[in-house]
Amino acid sequence: MGNQSGRAKRLVIVLLISFVCVAGLYVFFADKQEPQITLMPESKYINEDAIAEIDLQDSLSGLAEVNIVAVQGETEKTLLSHTMEQSPAHWSTTLQVKEMGLQEGPFQLRVIAEDNSWFRYLQGNRASAEQSYVLDTTPPRIRLESFRHNMSRGGSGAVAFRIDEEEKERAGVSVGEAFFPAYHQEKDIYLAFFAYPYNLRAGQGRPVVTVQDRAGNKAKSSLRCSVTPRRQPTKRLRITDRFLDRTMPGFRDAFPGIQDKLELFLAVNGKLRRKNRAKLREIGNHTVSRPLWSGRFLRQPNAAKQSSYAVRRNYYYQSEQISQATHLGIDLASVARARIPAANSGRIVYADRLGIYGQTVIIDHGLGLQSLYGHMSQIGVSEGQSVDKGEIIGRTGATGLAGGDHLHFEMLISGMPVTPVEWWDAKWIENNIVPKLEQAREAAAD
Repeated sequence: MGNQSGRAKRLVIVLLISFVCVAGLYVFFADKQEPQITLMPESKYINEDAIAEIDLQDSLSGLAEVNIVAVQGETEKTLLSHTMEQSPAHWSTTLQVKEMGLQEGPFQLRVIAEDNSWFRYLQGNRASAEQSYVLDTTPPRIRLESFRHNMSRGGSGAVAFRIDEEEKERAGVSVGEAFFPAYHQEKDIYLAFFAYPYNLRAGQGRPVVTVQDRAGNKAKSSLRCSVTPRRQPTKRLRITDRFLDRTMPGFRDAFPGIQDKLELFLAVNGKLRRKNRAKLREIGNHTVSRPLWSGRFLRQPNAAKQSSYAVRRNYYYQSEQISQATHLGIDLASVARARIPAANSGRIVYADRLGIYGQTVIIDHGLGLQSLYGHMSQIGVSEGQSVDKGEIIGRTGATGLAGGDHLHFEMLISGMPVTPVEWWDAKWIENNIVPKLEQAREAAAD
């Protein structure tokens, strides 16, 4: 009896030790980390073309099961219930919203994942993630307030229109690959200045009012537009060593690895010119939603035109063509260091060096319309300052990529250069721009 009692005690002790060991293993070594869940998209408003992306991660124990459920009102719908094979550390899937059978309005997407951990008495760790969405399948409605538009290649236009949806993501006018933002006026009225790009043939593109709401639904309305063809002239320019010696030192900081002056010119006329154009598109967004100008724009007084808008320039060095670029402004020259008046009232949005333009001032006139003054020898205004039409903003010069003292003048719409000649013409403004502004005001008053 004594031996049997001793053996029983030893067995109990062994079992207790085993239990403690197993419990220790469970407590100290069981994976307690929940699966990681990523649920996309993060945007709240979606349309039926949206795709839900679910990504699961569990590198310690591997994934065991996933359930995906859509909840809308009192209805709960299982979209996917999947048991994993071979305990993967990573798993992902996509679900199309239009195949979920949902109605327009709010809903929740819920993901529940489990892993293969010993934790929770061998039931594994469980994690859940939920994202709230609003399903919107109705595109915005556009109502034009101005209909007929007469334009020239490289010219400007304006349009007023209504949008029946308050929460729009993007609204404006598309012409080819170019997009010109519209600006909210009052009530549901929007105004947009736009251009017919100089590098599109007449009829090659058509202005289209485009609106996208916050769910991604799009609406379009084409404008009736007659475009006058415009021949693009060419000009041959000779690059001399004297010109290179005078102008290239100012660009060495932009391309420190280029020592040869001709190679540097090619980089400036190509890469830097493109970079500057991108900068102008960025500056074009720094605008206000109302016109700051009135009447025709001023031309620099007593100045002769040296080069016109949209002239294709072919550059030659020692009788060999080396480069090409399009001149997208008008060059005006009078006397050296001539005073430069602001073409119209506005706000200074740039006053500094700008690559090929040298010392440059850009005035915002509202609705994306801006005027640029390049190659200046002296800047007399600062960024953020308001200026009146005719106010002196600086003096002409030969900074940047300039062959001599002159003013390089551009008119831009959302960063795209347009012909300044139209904006110098009071009759053109009265016939083509003012009516659109008045239509917007009258529509807002209805």
